[in-house]
Amino acid sequence: MNMKTCRLLISASATLLLTLPLVGDVDAQSRHMTPASHALGAGGTAYVDTYHANFVNPANLLIRGGDRPRRTVGIYGGLHMTIGGSLANMNTYNRYLTTGQTIRGEVAQDMFDSWFGKGLNETRSLGFDLTHTLFGASYRRENWAASIAARNRVMMSGDMNRGMAELLFLGLDSSIFQTPRAVNMSFETLAFSELSFGFARKMLEFNSNSNGREITLYAGVAPKLLIAQNSARFDLQSQLTISSADENSNSSIHHSFVYNLETTGELTSQMEQYHFDRRVQNMDVDFDDYVDPPAEDAYSVKSLGIGFDLGTTLVMNLEGYDLPGASLFRGSRTLTVGFAISDIGALDFGPSGGVFNGAGELDWHGFSYDQEMIDEQFDGDESLYFESVISDSIGDELYANFTPVQGQGVVRNLPTTVNLGVHLKLGKWGVMMDFGKGFNSRGVNSRRAYLSMGTEYRLFNIIPLRVGMKRGGFASASYHAGTGLEFRNFEFTLSVSSVRNSSAYGSSGGFAFSGLVFHF
Repeated sequence: MNMKTCRLLISASATLLLTLPLVGDVDAQSRHMTPASHALGAGGTAYVDTYHANFVNPANLLIRGGDRPRRTVGIYGGLHMTIGGSLANMNTYNRYLTTGQTIRGEVAQDMFDSWFGKGLNETRSLGFDLTHTLFGASYRRENWAASIAARNRVMMSGDMNRGMAELLFLGLDSSIFQTPRAVNMSFETLAFSELSFGFARKMLEFNSNSNGREITLYAGVAPKLLIAQNSARFDLQSQLTISSADENSNSSIHHSFVYNLETTGELTSQMEQYHFDRRVQNMDVDFDDYVDPPAEDAYSVKSLGIGFDLGTTLVMNLEGYDLPGASLFRGSRTLTVGFAISDIGALDFGPSGGVFNGAGELDWHGFSYDQEMIDEQFDGDESLYFESVISDSIGDELYANFTPVQGQGVVRNLPTTVNLGVHLKLGKWGVMMDFGKGFNSRGVNSRRAYLSMGTEYRLFNIIPLRVGMKRGGFASASYHAGTGLEFRNFEFTLSVSSVRNSSAYGSSGGFAFSGLVFHF
């Protein structure tokens, strides 16, 4: 790709990576969140019910949820956003980037040591998840339950190593890159929709005394139609060396690189056409004239697939037990244990997906690094100056010298997680705990295990007061809170989360709200 396109691609990705920390934070895994589960520490395996259970633990469709009626309908059925990761180190950001310091010399060294650690090849990452439940409906009987729900999902993730961060902040600084330095980054986006059909059934009922049912086991499964809409991935592995200026103020630059680009839809066709015209037909063409996918291509249907969620739930009725202080808790008393595997499946973009590989070396001598010109004409932006002194033909010939990979398509595994949860309910008060981990790092999903804990109290039995915390997963320990209104026939709730100390694993947080939910 020419230098303009290359710079724009890297700058856009880097800008997103650097500005996301200003927006908010992230939860442990890429899980479906209701305001209740988000406020209680981002768990939910043993207590998320109604149509939301499709995406968390389908067995929970049979949980009674207090005195709620059998039917539930959600209109604009919920929204949840999470964002953050180890690249979003707010402690470092506040210390160095909001105090008016000049990021040079020892100050820059201290900042990068704090941000990335002292290892020169350390990498930090960032993720983003947005889930919008379009609608949902569930129906519960005594021994079985069924539901339907649809949601849209957008996931983004990316990472950069210390060398790339130094290049973005310090530019072409020969004091940093005088010895070969790895300059790497990656960025991925994924957008798709799901139509889920949940079914749960009572599998076991055990009665031990005259108080009636004591232990019940439920099982559930929720197959879902996956609607692939858009995805792109860019992965750059490179090494940069910049020599010091000689007596004529000339420097030399050596950049060796390998990149992989995966695309879908119109962008794939445009990339293939450019390669054919330039490399096969030997036409004198400009890469920028080819790459311009229409806006509607971002959400058009590329392919269909199948996925599913499944789980089991064990409910123990504690009303027949003589618990310490039981007289303080009026209402039902239960202990619930849930186990679930969520987001099993993959998105195959089929013929619309394309994979392109590129590699090369830029070895350029005699580069005049005129700092005065950079400051006066380019407002201190070395990348704009660099673009101005390298012709587009060099950029096109070198950086856009990619090759389509035949027989390799674009496939994205869903952010699969395995989760175990416990919920103790004593009248208006409850306490919850979840443990789990992810199988990949897509979006905000993490292979690092997490533990979430939360507690709630129902004031006047209609105002839930919820707090929770989460440790592990994609970021540092986060703290959660939420409230709202939950009547017998209607609910509207919301929640927020944030991180207090982002030094160890980065900042994280988010929000969720229920939409309009009716029970009848």
